[in-house]
Amino acid sequence: MIKFADQVSTIILHESPLDQLHKVRLVLPSLRSINLIKKSLIKKIDGSCILPEMATINDFIVSLSDLKKINPLDTHLTLVKVLQEVDKKSQFNINIYDLKQLLNDLNTIDNYVINKKEFFQDLNGFGELDNWQFKTNENVREKNYFARINLIESIYNTFQDTLLKKNKGTYAIICNNVAHSEKKIFSNIGKTYFIGLNALSAKEEIIINSVCKLNSGSKILVDTQDFFVKNNDHEAGHFYRSQKNKFHNRPRRDLFSAEKKISTYEVDSLQQQIQVVDKILNKDDHDVTIVNMEEQFSPYLFNGLAKNNEINFSSGFPIDQFESYKIFKFLCDSVLSQGSLNQFTYDWISELLSFSLITQKDHLTFQKELQSILDFELSNDKIIAHFPSIGDLIDVISSFKKTKNENELNFLKILIDEIQKCAVKNQTENDVVSIILGELEYLIQKVDEIKIDLNLKEKLTILFDQLSKKRIPVISDPNNPIQLIGLLESRMVDSDTIIFTNFNEEYIPGKKMLETNIPKELKRKYRIPSNFEKDALFAYYFYRAIHYPKNIHLIYLSSKSSGIKSNEPSRYIHQIQAEFLNQKNVKFNSYQSAQVLNPVLEFPSKHKEDILVLKNWMKTGISSSAINTYLSCNLDFHFKYVLKIKENQKPNEFIESSEWGTAVHNTLEQLFLSHKQIDKEAINKMKKELAECLSIQFKKLFPDNRHVKGKNKINFYQSKQFILNYLENELYSLNKNGFYQVLYAEKEFSTTKKLHLNDEILECCFKGKIDRIDSTSNGLRLIDYKTGYVTQSDLTISTMESIKTKNKALQLLFYAMLFLGNHKEHDEVYSNIVALSNTNSPVMELNYQNDLKLNNTHIQLFEKEIKLILEEIISPDIPLFHNENK
Repeated sequence: MIKFADQVSTIILHESPLDQLHKVRLVLPSLRSINLIKKSLIKKIDGSCILPEMATINDFIVSLSDLKKINPLDTHLTLVKVLQEVDKKSQFNINIYDLKQLLNDLNTIDNYVINKKEFFQDLNGFGELDNWQFKTNENVREKNYFARINLIESIYNTFQDTLLKKNKGTYAIICNNVAHSEKKIFSNIGKTYFIGLNALSAKEEIIINSVCKLNSGSKILVDTQDFFVKNNDHEAGHFYRSQKNKFHNRPRRDLFSAEKKISTYEVDSLQQQIQVVDKILNKDDHDVTIVNMEEQFSPYLFNGLAKNNEINFSSGFPIDQFESYKIFKFLCDSVLSQGSLNQFTYDWISELLSFSLITQKDHLTFQKELQSILDFELSNDKIIAHFPSIGDLIDVISSFKKTKNENELNFLKILIDEIQKCAVKNQTENDVVSIILGELEYLIQKVDEIKIDLNLKEKLTILFDQLSKKRIPVISDPNNPIQLIGLLESRMVDSDTIIFTNFNEEYIPGKKMLETNIPKELKRKYRIPSNFEKDALFAYYFYRAIHYPKNIHLIYLSSKSSGIKSNEPSRYIHQIQAEFLNQKNVKFNSYQSAQVLNPVLEFPSKHKEDILVLKNWMKTGISSSAINTYLSCNLDFHFKYVLKIKENQKPNEFIESSEWGTAVHNTLEQLFLSHKQIDKEAINKMKKELAECLSIQFKKLFPDNRHVKGKNKINFYQSKQFILNYLENELYSLNKNGFYQVLYAEKEFSTTKKLHLNDEILECCFKGKIDRIDSTSNGLRLIDYKTGYVTQSDLTISTMESIKTKNKALQLLFYAMLFLGNHKEHDEVYSNIVALSNTNSPVMELNYQNDLKLNNTHIQLFEKEIKLILEEIISPDIPLFHNENK
């Protein structure tokens, strides 16, 4: 089977002598296709000659017009200006989505409507429905829709007139003007080959057919197969069937002339996609095309592949993947959301300092300083005091509140200058900053030139929309054996092996077309493309791309990897399996990721070094919280106690439950330790002291007074009520059981034992802090405060094995073991929890087989269970796994 580019070259050279070749013109879909044809011609030409003139379809049509093609930013701003003049009642919003929708409608009219007078009469006929009586909310929305329809003709005419006065036009306007020009502009073009063009607009069809009629030897060469064309229901042949005329070449019939191997791969993650592509390239890295269906994934794919030095990735990296862009976007969003920035949240400064361009090589120093901050809100002076090196940037952001409307965009230029100072040593980041600055300066110039009234948010939305199209090129050889492209770039690209990534329904055929204001009835009448044509276009691109390749790889993400979002494999997988089923030269293979990739442990395993760390941990101090962490999720335990990975502590706007717990614990400690004997008089005195004591303890933890602001204030009041409720409950208990003495509060205990663990005798130190120890008329009582809700079932155990699932009971038994181990003179204790949020009965007792007292026999049984847990912890044979429920 011959490549399409080579087939075209053969036709051109057969029909055009070398000395006449320079008089031939070639019109192609893209610059990539021009390079392919040029390369093919050079390879076939035996001798010297001047190659044909070559142009893309867009450049060719624009060259036939006196109009200059307008810049996309100019287009948007001009349309906004037109809306402000014509749409006095603001039926159209000037957000980016609505602007794109309206511009798409205007382009559609220029591209497809031949008789505009008749079209607008029909459209205005729909608009007359506005005279109906609309009363319900749904009908009001319909009325707004018809009101917009009534404005389209006026917007269209004003938009056209505005641009034509400047001798400018969108590509659609230029197509429309050329299509309706006099025939003489087409007559002297010369022999022209229109190559690889499919899904043409009505106006492009008129232009191409006019050139072919008036220039002898001109042709339309399309890469299509008879297999799809002759099937009237097949989408891939739709455009050839609908646009075919005497200038078109015949469909090819060699689709199955060579063997094809079609392999599908189901993977669970984007990383697995990269690994599968790597595996394929390890076997075959010559003449390969990788077609990625999800644009944002392409840079990660390029960087992740081992052979990326052999890849041509011409589309480059979107600038939104670079830090300088992200910093600019972050700061602009901050300005929009907060306006005058004289106060900054801890989260905001933390996010700013997460950018390596900001912290440079002192990232660890910045993070250490950040962790020393206790305030949730900081003034700009405080930030500069902590981080002097970013003082200029903070001053610029703070100065925004003094900026007047007309200077807003100039303020952004100053902001970019500060970012450029950070990026000065990084050439790529510098290039990104230069692109942003260039677009911003152009926006400033055009806003002033057009005299358009936009607020800062609207200007920034337009700016970031323009920036979203910008790329940083990757320096690579276009002749590299591996090409990484998008589906649109695949037109005319043929290779021995083709790999599709992200081959999911979401991307191919993809989402529905952009919403439109043009009624469906008019779209049918004037042959304006609908979702069917969009799907047919994707079908053509896909099926054309697999005409030539011998090896076809389709990689899709499994549906389970997408959460609540649908992520089914593309319908084309099922279609080709059905359509090509009876073709002898086609073989199918289907793989799960595990069949392609070497087994990879999802989580780390225990090594000898880890066991040594664990033994040392046992020697230095085993706590009940550590054991409960292990029982809850042994992978979490591994991260915390073996790898020593700690979660970052940071002040939050809303105080976390653990922080509330610390303040409440400290308050109760202060209250109960201030009285040697706890009787009614002591409890009543505590009630009076509570408010001041609670405020002091919270103020120590939260010097920025976060605890008395917003939602925190409610929780602060609730904490006070919880403690008051507990004290009231203690008054009732004193009536029943008499007074008691507090022996200790927040007392630390430890006990060391030698245990026989997995054929070794190891020294194990157990340690913990008991919140309160009371001497009561019924005996010694251990108290543990809890601010969360606790049920009696949490503290009721029938067998000692059940402590593995009852963490609160385990903790109370652990404290009893510590106390009795340190006080041999005592042989039994009560172990209670004071659950402050349990307003009905905050004091709850540990109940083991209906026994409320814990004695040494109970402790021995408990120690046996702890011994089994410790043996499991240090065993290399116990796998690490994440508990999904935790």
